[in-house]
Amino acid sequence: MGRIGGLHEIPRDAFEQVIAGSELELHRMPSYALDKSWYEFHIVFRKQGPPLSLAVSGDYPDPQYPYSLDEFVTGDFEFYCAYASPSLVHKIADVLAGIDSSDYERLANEVLAGRYPPDVIFFGSLKSAYTEVATRNNALMISIC
Repeated sequence: MGRIGGLHEIPRDAFEQVIAGSELELHRMPSYALDKSWYEFHIVFRKQGPPLSLAVSGDYPDPQYPYSLDEFVTGDFEFYCAYASPSLVHKIADVLAGIDSSDYERLANEVLAGRYPPDVIFFGSLKSAYTEVATRNNALMISIC
């Protein structure tokens, strides 16, 4: 997968508007790079079940891009966009609080069966995104292009 992923904080009220069908106007909010590691996280966390399995796919699809992350991966789509609600952000942040880089590396090695080394650098970015955004009770927009 040569596509780049990122997480973008959006205020709770903007999240509620976008899932109701309004256009999202991004303000200067923090963004967190996942680079190409989004795919690794999707594979590794999918094996863990919710809430971690939703860390890269979100719990609300974008109304303009209503396909799932798995459909994006296997289909002919140029862009993926979905949202992690404030509630999901908190749940994922709680789980990630108990996982450090070495825990993630062990878990990823088990799931990936040593096919390639896990990306612990971008794991830190993912964990920071969920942890920091949870403290502000906001949502995350997940984008992959």
